[in-house]
Amino acid sequence: MKYIGILLYVFWLLLLLHRYARTPKEGPFSYRKTFFGGLTWYRNIRNLILIIALFIIELFLPLKLLYLLFLITSVVILAICINNLRMRIGSLLPTLFVFFIGIGMLSLASVFVFNL
Repeated sequence: MKYIGILLYVFWLLLLLHRYARTPKEGPFSYRKTFFGGLTWYRNIRNLILIIALFIIELFLPLKLLYLLFLITSVVILAICINNLRMRIGSLLPTLFVFFIGIGMLSLASVFVFNL
C-alpha cells in the first residue's frame, strides 16, 4: 500500500512539472493555478490524486521516507522558483515567498532525513 502512495505522489509531481512546462511564460503567473489548478479542489483530478496519495503516505509510510518525499518536493519547488526568477516569469514577491517556503521546507526535511 505504501508503494501505491509513493507512486501516486510521484505521479502528482510529474503532473505538476508537466503543468508548469505548459504554462505560458509571458503574462501573469499563478503558483496556485500551477500547483492546484483553476477548478475547485473536488473537481480537479490532480488535487484528488494528491489528497489520496498524502492520505496513503501518512498512514503507511515510515517517517524517514515521508520527509524524503518532502525533501524531493522542496527541491522541485525551488527549481520552479529559480527558473521563474531567472526567466523573470510572474511577479517577484510571490516567487520570493514561495522560494523561502521551499528553503524552509528543504531545511526542515533535511534535518529529519539525515538525523533519523
